[in-house]
Amino acid sequence: MQVSDKNVYNLYATTSSKFPSIMSPNYVQWLSLDVSKESSVDLFLDNTSSTNFDVIINLIGKTSEIGMDANGKVVSEYFNSFITNSSILLIKLVKRLPLGSDIKPLVINVSSRAVKYGSHDPFYSEAKSAIHGLIKSLSKVYASEIHFYNLVPGLLENSTMFEDMNLNLRNQHRDRAGGSLMKVAEFANYLSAFIIQKYDLKEIPKIFDTDVMVGPQYL
Repeated sequence: MQVSDKNVYNLYATTSSKFPSIMSPNYVQWLSLDVSKESSVDLFLDNTSSTNFDVIINLIGKTSEIGMDANGKVVSEYFNSFITNSSILLIKLVKRLPLGSDIKPLVINVSSRAVKYGSHDPFYSEAKSAIHGLIKSLSKVYASEIHFYNLVPGLLENSTMFEDMNLNLRNQHRDRAGGSLMKVAEFANYLSAFIIQKYDLKEIPKIFDTDVMVGPQYL
């Protein structure tokens, strides 16, 4: 996201497949990025080298779909996609953020409760935990210069992960969350309000927790 002034945003979004249909909002500029391919990450960075982002939102969270008996090559390829490539992408984008102004850049990683409580998908939990830790570490490296946050929701109803999940696991999540899960639209509204609130801050507290729990939290 590039902020022209307090009320005007140039909004960019990425996709690893075909660009969305004509029904997509016309204020969103779509860019191609497949984090599973190093060449795609490099091309994306080249194509955006002159774009001045002020706000970065990382939404990558693909489940691993890897069984516990998977061989090392399969696991390594998954981690290379969703840890190595994602880490390089985020670090290089962070290095481009404008520093030294009154308004501080903002980096938000949409994390997962799996980083705290684990998951039925251990490799997904590992990948999310690695990026979660990266954000906490970058917050120390760029202390007082850039806002870094990990938003930590539970399972979001209507999300792709929810739709791909079997009914038994869905119900387990609902039961542990007290009978109701946060919906995608509710999280989107929360995220929008969070960006506006944090981007308006002119100073970053010397001590603050990067992790923000969102929605029902459950074991």
